[in-house]
Amino acid sequence: MDENAKKDDALFEALSRSKKRKRRRRIITILAVLAVAAGLAVTGVLYLRRRVTQQFASSIGDVVSAKASVGSISTQVSGSGTLVNVDEETLSVPLNVQIKEILVSANETFSQGDVLVRVDTASVMKAMSSLQQEISDLDSDIASASSDKVSGSISAGVAGRVKILYAQKGDSVAQCMYRHGALAVLSLDGYMAVEINSDTLSTGDTVRVIRADGTELAGTVDSAANGTVTVLVTDNGTNDAEAVELLDADGNVLGSGELYIHRPLRITGISGTVSAVRVRENQKVYAASTIFSLTDTAYTAAYQTLLEERSAMEETMVKLMNLYSTGVVAAPYDGSVTAVLYENEEEEAENEEEIWLLTVSPDQQMNVTINVDET
Repeated sequence: MDENAKKDDALFEALSRSKKRKRRRRIITILAVLAVAAGLAVTGVLYLRRRVTQQFASSIGDVVSAKASVGSISTQVSGSGTLVNVDEETLSVPLNVQIKEILVSANETFSQGDVLVRVDTASVMKAMSSLQQEISDLDSDIASASSDKVSGSISAGVAGRVKILYAQKGDSVAQCMYRHGALAVLSLDGYMAVEINSDTLSTGDTVRVIRADGTELAGTVDSAANGTVTVLVTDNGTNDAEAVELLDADGNVLGSGELYIHRPLRITGISGTVSAVRVRENQKVYAASTIFSLTDTAYTAAYQTLLEERSAMEETMVKLMNLYSTGVVAAPYDGSVTAVLYENEEEEAENEEEIWLLTVSPDQQMNVTINVDET
């Protein structure tokens, strides 16, 4: 038995060595095939690269060496429109001046100094006399209004509590109004308000309002709608935009927010400089209480309007004097008549301050608008 077993072991060992040799030869064969395939692939890639380089080398070199140059691209469009003078002006004379003759017509050219219109000098003198009387009457009004200046103080006008003072000593009233829209803000009804979101509170409920320093105020629900609740607290000692927290009677947090003036009134002004602030924040004031004292106050708007009206009359008087001395309206420059506006005295508008005669232009600038196809 031992002899036979030894023979079997030898046979199995020989078979195993034979299988290993066959497997080794198979692996070597596969590796050789792969190596040949890889070599062929590399050779093909190198060949294709060489062909591409040979084919495009010259053109690539041209692009790289090309230099950009500055030029313009233009195209032509066509359209139609009308030339319009952009520097037209209207020649006129003061009201009540009678026109004798229009010496030019539309599209007619003229030179500087040419007579365009003749006027009746008697009517000019009459207009001057009437205007002088108006100026005299206006001077009386100006004298009466010269003492009318903006008040040197600004009062509260109504009772309330001062909550915000924007203007301080030395500030310009106009600049303060521009920056803040007011010189000061009063609280009219004695309350500050805060809003929170809550569905558990109703109008009339009381809540605890806790300030940032820990002090507690009594709050009352003023309104409750659509989940938004407005709570009121006293305006005595509280500040605008002050942060507070709201609690219920058991100490549960209901919400938080910032106080604002419930019924505000803005104190305004128009001119001057603040020389003194007569109140302090949180002070109770009455209708006659002076809030600010002012210096450098301007004349009233009525006085300024009278002065502007007189200035316009002065210009008209100068124009009438020139008409009376020459009796004509002369061309102010070289140009052309674009339209004749005056036809006859009956067609004058009674409410106009001047009589329009002609529109003229120096013909130096013109404008045209054309419609061009979108393509």
